[in-house]
Amino acid sequence: MYIKFFYYINQCIKNKKNFSVRINKNNEIEIPKSGYIVSITPLINIDMNINEIIKYITLTKNIEIDDKLYKLYLGGWFNKDKLYCDISIVTDSKEEAIQIGKHCNQEAIYNINKKEVIYI
Repeated sequence: MYIKFFYYINQCIKNKKNFSVRINKNNEIEIPKSGYIVSITPLINIDMNINEIIKYITLTKNIEIDDKLYKLYLGGWFNKDKLYCDISIVTDSKEEAIQIGKHCNQEAIYNINKKEVIYI
């Protein structure tokens, strides 16, 4: 059922490529193509290992923040060959991403279009 999802994640990890991915309602992988990625990990009360994150985002799929519904993504990025995973959302608004990022005590958000980290 999730073969493509796990294959995609494994390929990203093998190649040390950052990723943001989710399973949509049709059980297909969904990769955001534009907008701003924000880690919302502090809002989720689970053990933040990759298995628990995958379980959470595949079962929950969405989160409501300030009366707005967001899709949940498994995010992974590398820093000095170490993999870090989180739960993130994507929004089209830079201002909204910064506001949510600050609320979640994040140091930065990610602009998908420009492939750049924006420190907040």
